[in-house]
Amino acid sequence: MILTSIKVFLFLSVVTGVFYPLVMTMIAPPLGDNPMLERLSGLHETEPQFFWSRSTGPTNQGRLHPDLSKVYQDRKDQGRVLDQIQGSASGLDPEISPDSAYAQIPRILKHRTSIQESELKKLVEDATESPQWGYLGEYRVSVARLNRCLERAGTSEYDRYCSKKPR
Repeated sequence: MILTSIKVFLFLSVVTGVFYPLVMTMIAPPLGDNPMLERLSGLHETEPQFFWSRSTGPTNQGRLHPDLSKVYQDRKDQGRVLDQIQGSASGLDPEISPDSAYAQIPRILKHRTSIQESELKKLVEDATESPQWGYLGEYRVSVARLNRCLERAGTSEYDRYCSKKPR
């Protein structure tokens, strides 16, 4: 009985810990072709020519804790804006508010001379998603989509990937 249990344990460990992850990695579509995965990519851009998502932690301190105040001040000094100053508890916030995206346009324009302010505003407008079913949540903008479109600006791929809202 114990020998059988050990054999089953080892077999399932190999299947679920080695074989299955390898197969999934081999058959998975490229990141850019998968809308669910692309929402979780590129979340923490810190280069000034890209849109920035929300920062991660520390969020476990009380609002009067001196370390938290220092973190907030450091984020302000980095040029973070609006909802980016408060950290994301999970670190997986792929979206920012439209106001936060628009507030980042002057910084991006300083570091990207090949794009106009009107083009960046149109990019943010096209990437803004409505609340789910029209009333759940708030308007939001995918940081990964914005940054992908910034990289494609001026190329033939721009219209294909960036001129319309995602399905």
